[in-house]
Amino acid sequence: MFGSILKNSSESQAIMSALDTSMAIIEFRPDGHIVTANQNFLALTGYRLDEIRGQHHRIFVAPEETASPAYTAFWDKLAAGEHVSDEFKRFGKGGSEVWIRATYNPVFADDGSVRKVIKFATDVTEEKTRHFIQQGKLEAISRTQAVIEFELDGTIISANPAFLSTMGYQEAEIIGQKHAMFVKAEIRDSDEYRGLWAKLNAGEFVSDQFRRVGKGGKSIWILGSYNPILDPTGKILRVVKFATDITADVERRHAREDALQEVERDITGIAASVTQSTNRSTEMSATSQQASMGVQEIAAGIEELAAAAGEITQQLGRVTEVTANAVETARVTNEIVSGLSESAKSIGDVVALINGISEQTNLLALNATIEAARAGEAGKGFAVVASEVKELANQAASATGKISDQIETMRNSTAQAVSAIDQISTTISEIDEVTTSVAGATEEQTSVTSELSASMQQVANGVASINDGIAEFAETSRSIDSATRNLQTAASALV
Repeated sequence: MFGSILKNSSESQAIMSALDTSMAIIEFRPDGHIVTANQNFLALTGYRLDEIRGQHHRIFVAPEETASPAYTAFWDKLAAGEHVSDEFKRFGKGGSEVWIRATYNPVFADDGSVRKVIKFATDVTEEKTRHFIQQGKLEAISRTQAVIEFELDGTIISANPAFLSTMGYQEAEIIGQKHAMFVKAEIRDSDEYRGLWAKLNAGEFVSDQFRRVGKGGKSIWILGSYNPILDPTGKILRVVKFATDITADVERRHAREDALQEVERDITGIAASVTQSTNRSTEMSATSQQASMGVQEIAAGIEELAAAAGEITQQLGRVTEVTANAVETARVTNEIVSGLSESAKSIGDVVALINGISEQTNLLALNATIEAARAGEAGKGFAVVASEVKELANQAASATGKISDQIETMRNSTAQAVSAIDQISTTISEIDEVTTSVAGATEEQTSVTSELSASMQQVANGVASINDGIAEFAETSRSIDSATRNLQTAASALV
């Protein structure tokens, strides 16, 4: 069919026959109008030959492309004799989409002008679809992950914007540099780092969390996979790394681990404190029970003390009454003794009068004796009487002297008795005041003791309640201790 295109030789015919069998072939005039097409091309586009012969090539091209300057330049190049080869998107009958890998080949006349354009095409729609799917996957990965490509020695070939943004570099700053620029010096010189590239050069896939260094020494954590890219023969061409920035997650995890360790330490301390509190509460419970018993005993003793204080109050009442009677008796006695003193004074006056009479009697007896002596015999009887009168006067004087002495002694004793009674009265008054004060204090003590007894009873009840509370606290402490140990176990598991 295309024999006229090539030289008339059996070899050329065989080549054309082979191409006609395996490829889609279409022939155009230099201006793009269709001359003919083989069966493979018709089957590819879904047209019959009569439907396309004489039509322009643009029936296979999207309208927006045919209206572009590039499409016009495309046919200008072919008309000028330039060869064009590429993959093209074309449309078959009914608008079906077809991808072809094609070459547009100008055929020259003897004078050098372009006589025809023959296109040899292969259907690559399925391959292109797979490519687009794969490319879409890669683009999706590139949008969500940091991607960087290396030579087998670690030299950087390319990096996508996500990687550059993650590491803080511009592309020009890293292309041609070694991967080691992202690694700390102590790791760069380690067997582990050399082992990483040894594995990659051996075709092994490596995936892990890695700590890397960004621009300015910024610490960055990535979840990365290093993927050796092999050709169909198994030769390693390059290494592509896909990475996700997990710095925030790692920092949160580290913070959580630190917090959990702190919590574990706190829980350990709490557990110890709770255990100590539990033990202490047990001791306190026992002490509280003893205190409760002691308070009850004290309350009973105070009740007895209150009863005794009441009895004392009653006795002091009687003492007060007796003291009052004693004070009154002392007062009466004092008045009587005072009267006796006055009587003794009156008797003294009488004695003084008798002494005066006795002195006068002695004087008279003396005169009578003198007169009797003068009278002689006639006065002897009178002298005897005068002598007896004198003797009586002397006896009266002697008696009155003794009476005076006794009266003086009685007066002194009466004065002492009055003074003693005054002192007794004063003392009894003081005793009365003290007794009254003691009675008041005792009454107040009785009142306070009664209140104290009631308060101690309340305290006893309170201690009993505290004892119950301590027992409940001890039980709660044991529950907290158990829960704390469970929490400690859980915290340890989270770390």
